[in-house]
Amino acid sequence: MDKIGIITDDMTGTMTCGVLLAKTGIKACSYFSQNNLSGAEEQEAIILSANSRSLGKNEAKENVKAAYKALVQYGAKYFTKRIDTTFRGGIGYEVDALLEELPEDTIAIMAATMPDTKRIVVGGYSIIDGVILTETGVARDILTPVSQAHIPTLMRSQSKYKVGEITLNAIISDQNLRTALERCRLEGNKIIVVDAITTEHLEKIAKIVHELEWNVVCVDPGAFTQQLALCRGFGNKENINKDSDCMVDVTKCAGKVIVVAGSATDVTKEQLKRLTSEDYVVDLSIQAENLIDKKEKSDMEIQSAVLKGDSILQKDTCKVLVIETAATGCRLNLKEKEREYGLASGQGSSNINDGLGNIVHQIAFNPENKDQIIGIYMTGGDTLVTVLKTLGAAGIRLIDTVQPQTNLGVIIGGEFEGIKIVGKGGLIGKEGTAIKVINRLFYETRQN
Repeated sequence: MDKIGIITDDMTGTMTCGVLLAKTGIKACSYFSQNNLSGAEEQEAIILSANSRSLGKNEAKENVKAAYKALVQYGAKYFTKRIDTTFRGGIGYEVDALLEELPEDTIAIMAATMPDTKRIVVGGYSIIDGVILTETGVARDILTPVSQAHIPTLMRSQSKYKVGEITLNAIISDQNLRTALERCRLEGNKIIVVDAITTEHLEKIAKIVHELEWNVVCVDPGAFTQQLALCRGFGNKENINKDSDCMVDVTKCAGKVIVVAGSATDVTKEQLKRLTSEDYVVDLSIQAENLIDKKEKSDMEIQSAVLKGDSILQKDTCKVLVIETAATGCRLNLKEKEREYGLASGQGSSNINDGLGNIVHQIAFNPENKDQIIGIYMTGGDTLVTVLKTLGAAGIRLIDTVQPQTNLGVIIGGEFEGIKIVGKGGLIGKEGTAIKVINRLFYETRQN
């Protein structure tokens, strides 16, 4: 059976793209590493993170190529280079890496719109909920800031291939779009950036691309990949349901949920502030700076947190334990702290996530806690990967969205196999998102 192979740059990306396929009825699983693709032979779509967003050009390309080769071994025929909705990372050279591996006549179609989260491309410019990309918080991202909102220009600065663009004017009619695509290819463009606002636009682009019978690699956050998969005969459009609220009385539900927040964005802080206002939620604030300092302070901070976490989780009044590093404290300047502690670039963030993973591991594996845990909610892609790896997970079987880009799945592998999890990027959602996630996790347990 031919499969869909999707390469992402972080784990929240694998969930976002995979769950869009799962909602159509496609069997989709996301994995942390090509070295452990447990159950991949049973899937229609295999999503693999290259963990490449913050890497340099050469290392990122190597990771993408390694992921591609692993997916080919499991029968992948159709490929997507999944990109961040806010265009962080080295998108251009990661697409180059995939094009270098695929047949010479392959064309990269970049329709990077996610209508459900109001992320659109118009005139080649990325616009997020009515605000141009470079005027949003992502322009100040700690690890991978974005300084270019015109996507064709961004791609030309990162890719060795010729980049063409198709604007909304051509999307209006099928014939205009077909002509524009054919012209772009004749002009020697290997990457074609296409405007889109609505799901209907993406559906139209997918339909014509499929009819042209080109060798195409999708470059998008997931919505275009979903539409082209449907055109290729995977899944069923009728299966797609809108997200719905699943409200329960959490205080009357069995079990406990652990929330792990490694993201330091204002969006995450707002969501956690709303969540921790509930009587059944207890906040455990971790000093991120102590986790950065692995030589002297990290072990003490971790052990202190584990003792506090165990005590909190074992109280009947606590249904949700929030483990966070940023909701109640000051936002750290990671680059400054890395210089202070003599660390390489990116090591500060990695140390924080390692510390969080260690804390969750010790709390979760405590025999008095283990059987009580019915769900884990993680915000921040690196946090999600680190936490689930410490629990022995190989990957995630995708189920549904709680809301757009806030994804529900089930752990594959390890002693916590079968536990429901939700993953979300730090820039996603509104004030009530965390409350909605907690309700969904308890609701899912009641349905089993």
